[in-house]
Amino acid sequence: MIRLALLSIALGYFCSGVLAAEPADADRPVLRTGFVEFPPFKYADEQGEASGPWVEMTEKVAEQAGYRLDWVHLPIARVYLYLKTGQIDLWPGVAGLPMLANHVVESQSTPMRVVLYAYHESTDPAPDDLEFLEGKRLILIKGFSYLGVLESLNLADKDLSRAPDHETALRMLELDRGQYLLDYDAPVEAELHKFPDMDVKGTPIFSARGALVVSKKYPDARELSEKLDAAYHSLAEDGVLEPLF
Repeated sequence: MIRLALLSIALGYFCSGVLAAEPADADRPVLRTGFVEFPPFKYADEQGEASGPWVEMTEKVAEQAGYRLDWVHLPIARVYLYLKTGQIDLWPGVAGLPMLANHVVESQSTPMRVVLYAYHESTDPAPDDLEFLEGKRLILIKGFSYLGVLESLNLADKDLSRAPDHETALRMLELDRGQYLLDYDAPVEAELHKFPDMDVKGTPIFSARGALVVSKKYPDARELSEKLDAAYHSLAEDGVLEPLF
């Protein structure tokens, strides 16, 4: 009987602890977070949920800082708009975008670097800058903004072909539907094994710093950014996180 009584007391403490923890977890502020697919770092899993190492890293940083994330699957143009209007609070994305200037606060931490490449047959000349692409037949990925860096170029519509995904883009390059494919290294590297007969070279033509981007519409946006930075650095110092580049 004594043993049973002690067990009941222990279970009572355990259950009360669990019940107490749940509201504390639920009471953490929620950050509506924009999600744009960027495999293999960010992608939707079979259930359509945000997945990938950049998603996991952002989840850990937010938890360390005392927040929960509500992922919102959006096209990149909508991410830009929603950051400006405050319809999302956070985006694990890219710093220094002109279209977001004066609308966001960017983390000082750099989870990764995003590098834009021009992919081409090794026998074709390698681009030495963005202006080299003017007058060339280009393959682009539908829905990509390319960080706005193409807007300053004089590109003719007749020279542009658009692919729905990275594998199709490589197939178009293989079939000479374009001379240069503009894409990011990680997604292309994930698909190149499907094209063993292609002799493809990737030439970097632009790079940008990855960052945790906070909408200025969020109350105390700078304070939130500083909390996320502190959380990132704490986890990095403890060896829990490493940059993704």
